[in-house]
Amino acid sequence: MVGNRAVVMELQAMVSRAAYNPGAGGGAPPVRSAAGVSRERFTQLTHVLAKALPACGQLGVCHVYCTVVRGASFKEPAADLPMAIAIAASLLDAPLPPRLAAVGEVDLAGRLRGVGSLEARLLEVAALGCCERVLVPAVEGVKKLACDARLASLELVPCATLRDALVHAIGTVVDKPPERRRRRRQPGGGDMGDDGDGGGMGGDGDGGDDLGFTGSGGRGLWSSEWAAGR
Repeated sequence: MVGNRAVVMELQAMVSRAAYNPGAGGGAPPVRSAAGVSRERFTQLTHVLAKALPACGQLGVCHVYCTVVRGASFKEPAADLPMAIAIAASLLDAPLPPRLAAVGEVDLAGRLRGVGSLEARLLEVAALGCCERVLVPAVEGVKKLACDARLASLELVPCATLRDALVHAIGTVVDKPPERRRRRRQPGGGDMGDDGDGGGMGGDGDGGDDLGFTGSGGRGLWSSEWAAGR
């Protein structure tokens, strides 16, 4: 919301592996960079994702960047859900469906909570015609909104938890734990990684130093649209 008016904004996130090996004292720690969103809520969401979803457990060793397109600044709990969706989609290299919007607060247990002015936000999305499906918290009043003739162009998808919303957005890949890569040892005990030259943490064929996972993790840049908050 900007004053009393709802504004639809686009939020983007990018996740990439950090070449960080604290045990060996090498590499720089993962970067957490947030522009246009609450840094506190952004940091909190990365921990909630890593704790609540098996597929996001590797977030702790990844660089995570999040920004609101066009330099806008909207820092409210309603941005939690689209922020989490964008981060998870980039981490898992899972493209988001077109014309998708999301709004909702995520608590520390991974549950979705209602946000203020939900009706106004949905009416703005419907008026712009930019989205067809909207992920919203499963709170009292959502069923009534789904029957509102003014929102006939929108499919409202009530979600009780962050996992539910992510399954609707990117599928059941969120339930699959990251596959650990097999490791090989040098004759002298050094670590050579898997099918690679050693050093670094790349995907298949790049070798691995300490924490390689199958795939490249975070090559994509995915965005999630949302009805912005106050």
